[in-house]
Amino acid sequence: MMSSAWPSDEAHADQPGMADVMAKSPKILFSTSLRQVEEGPRWQNVELRHEIDGKALRAEARDFTTLGSGSVVQQLTRLGLVDQYTFVVNPVVLGDGKNAFKGVDTSELKLSESRSFKNGLVWLTYERA
Repeated sequence: MMSSAWPSDEAHADQPGMADVMAKSPKILFSTSLRQVEEGPRWQNVELRHEIDGKALRAEARDFTTLGSGSVVQQLTRLGLVDQYTFVVNPVVLGDGKNAFKGVDTSELKLSESRSFKNGLVWLTYERA
């Protein structure tokens, strides 16, 4: 999804700064089905991994952000690799959805930041207590 959106002409016209950041930032793609990833001038630095290896991620000792994959976040959480959750809530009623905290002991989380914006979006940050 990200590789089809951010390299597009539309993304570079509408949000050139963010599109450039997304294009050049290092990315880890977790996939059990893909065997290779295609890079280009607007989509670079993609590393394909076929499993989430907690030991390997800890050994790398670097911070990373997960965008748009609840199942990856849940796996990282179970491995003890999530320090902070940040959500941008868009007030659109879909009527159904996935539980972002499935399998997560939410009693260990505390709201550390919240911001609301004029357009109705709300930013929420939770950290482990």
